[in-house]
Amino acid sequence: MIQTDPETGFTETYRGIVLPAHCDQLGHMNIQHYVARIGDAAFMLMSFCGLSGPEMDKKRRAWVAVRQELDYLAELHADDAILVRSAIGQAGRTSLTMKHEMINTETGEQCLSAHVVLVNMDLDSRRPVPLDDDIRAAIAPFMLKPAEHGA
Repeated sequence: MIQTDPETGFTETYRGIVLPAHCDQLGHMNIQHYVARIGDAAFMLMSFCGLSGPEMDKKRRAWVAVRQELDYLAELHADDAILVRSAIGQAGRTSLTMKHEMINTETGEQCLSAHVVLVNMDLDSRRPVPLDDDIRAAIAPFMLKPAEHGA
């Protein structure tokens, strides 16, 4: 069951454990695994919207990440339990922005903040295409509440 926080607009999109193999020589989760969790969360959010996999294939469209901004706020170590909450921050003409928050579920501490810009790409022309009304309607329930846009 999809649960979106009515106060913030964030939806839980990932839950897991930091494995020892995810950690670098300093004992911290390596950045490649932070990015992988954000990728998993983004795919899940688009799936909740009905905008991934088969639906996008039918339209010959794909979401292409063109920019990521990650703020590492606290370290994660092996065996830490994490969750990622995600929301859509803005929808432009051909793109949208996602916001992700990675939380250490044992401490409640936010460990990562991520902003990702995705472009709606036509797979045949390899060009950005406008977000149609169906896409705008699908993402509406997953938009951040106004106070969250600048955060």
